[in-house]
Amino acid sequence: MMHKTTKTRRSSPSPRRGFTLIEMLAVLFIMGILVALVVGVSRYVLESASRKETAASQVIVLEAVRAYYDDTGEYPPDSVDDPVTTDINEDGVDLLNLLKANSAATEKLRNLPAAALSGGDPAVKDAFGRQMRYLKAGGRGGKPVVISAGADGDFDKTGDNIRSDER
Repeated sequence: MMHKTTKTRRSSPSPRRGFTLIEMLAVLFIMGILVALVVGVSRYVLESASRKETAASQVIVLEAVRAYYDDTGEYPPDSVDDPVTTDINEDGVDLLNLLKANSAATEKLRNLPAAALSGGDPAVKDAFGRQMRYLKAGGRGGKPVVISAGADGDFDKTGDNIRSDER
């Protein structure tokens, strides 16, 4: 009689639970790339929106300057070279208060966004929170121009400056 030999079966390993270190690193790497893309795109979108808001504010200020000109026959004097500390022109009168003293110009200034006039400074600010520069004959064809230093805040680096005469 032949005996059946029974093989002892090893129990198969239980199904794996969790992830390996390589899988976790791969997931973290992919998530890092996605976050970098989102941050980069959102930074670009925010700067683009700020540039558009600044351009819109410049148009409003120029409309007020033109209304002032139509009423008085002359443009307001230039603002000082250092717009960070003040927006007072060479005659000691700040541009914003000079425009506000003129009823036609005041009507135009009402269209400015609240952020452009915030901070208690006597100056119009761009969407980056910095004062803009006004030149009565600094634009193309000797016309008035309003200039923002752009995102970097430096008027000397003209690469990202926003000028009202570049539209």
